[in-house]
Amino acid sequence: MAGLIFEKIYAWLRLPGEPPMTRFVADALAKSHWFDIRAARQDLGYHPKVSTLEGLARLAAWLHSHSQGGHGKK
Repeated sequence: MAGLIFEKIYAWLRLPGEPPMTRFVADALAKSHWFDIRAARQDLGYHPKVSTLEGLARLAAWLHSHSQGGHGKK
C-alpha cells in the first residue's frame, strides 16, 4: 500500500525521478531471496574460495571497522 501511495503522490505532484518506495520495491522487500550455486558447481566446476559464513564474517568486520565509531573510517 505504501508503494502505491508514493507512486500516486509522485504522479499527482509531477515530482522528478522515482519515489523512494514503489509497489515493486515493497514486493521485493517482502520476499526472501535465495541464490543457489548448484548449477554453477555442476556445469562449470565452480567452487567458491570463501564460504558464505566466512564472507558474512568478513563483511561484518569491514562494516564495523568503517562505521562512524570505528577506527577504519576515512
